[in-house]
Amino acid sequence: MKIFYTIILMFLFQTIMGQAMPDSIVFHGKIVNDGILHNIGFILHVKNNPNSGSHIVGLDRPEFFIRCMRGDTLVLETLASPYSYSVEFVAKDTTQQHIHVWSFPKSCKEWYFEQQYKTTHLPIKYGINRSGLAGIYKHRKKKSYYDFYVTSDATLKLKTDGTFEFMEIRDEWDINSVTYHTGKWEIKQDTIVCETVPTLYPPSVQERYPGQVLHFVGGGWEDDKQKAIKRRIVYKFIIHKKGLIYKDRYDRDIYKKVKQSVTRSR
Repeated sequence: MKIFYTIILMFLFQTIMGQAMPDSIVFHGKIVNDGILHNIGFILHVKNNPNSGSHIVGLDRPEFFIRCMRGDTLVLETLASPYSYSVEFVAKDTTQQHIHVWSFPKSCKEWYFEQQYKTTHLPIKYGINRSGLAGIYKHRKKKSYYDFYVTSDATLKLKTDGTFEFMEIRDEWDINSVTYHTGKWEIKQDTIVCETVPTLYPPSVQERYPGQVLHFVGGGWEDDKQKAIKRRIVYKFIIHKKGLIYKDRYDRDIYKKVKQSVTRSR
């Protein structure tokens, strides 16, 4: 009987001292950047276990280690806005697992994150048609206001199925803002009309990679979806051989069609 109690006391002592339990593991992960604009940081912790402690990790040092129980759900949360989201995944073993992070819908990886591209004139010499206008259009500008600069990087993708995606990233006085909209587009005489459709927005909870679930908790493109639900949002572009001219109250920005693009490596 004394031996039995001795074993129990030793077990409790080891637990209190923080020694590894039989099912505890050191999970080894690596953050893979799938489309983040800045080298933002993350908080890593065990879900539903406030006593596990939190770890701060970042893209500058993407590999991380955390002690947890086998089968625990780990949560990787962003530290910056408007990219407020978290990625949940299960720690099954000690094999290194790639944890993918991203800020926008899955499709944006295919057309938005470009470094080099060439532009071309629109084929409207013999008339305007949907197939000739479908494609990717980019617009970049930089304006100075006294001692401050405002930069804008906008991209419009017109799809052959009659839907579109639009994303703009603005840097104003060291504050980054993101606009993302999707919906349907049509040709009306010499103008392209893009109207947002809330039902076409991607869900705020999605599983892009097996075993990794994304939760958007606010900000970013999810806010733009809520705006589209509350009111009608329409973009209008005049069709010109040099590109699409955005019909704004103040500006006449030209969106040039991309002829050949080179997606940056991952």
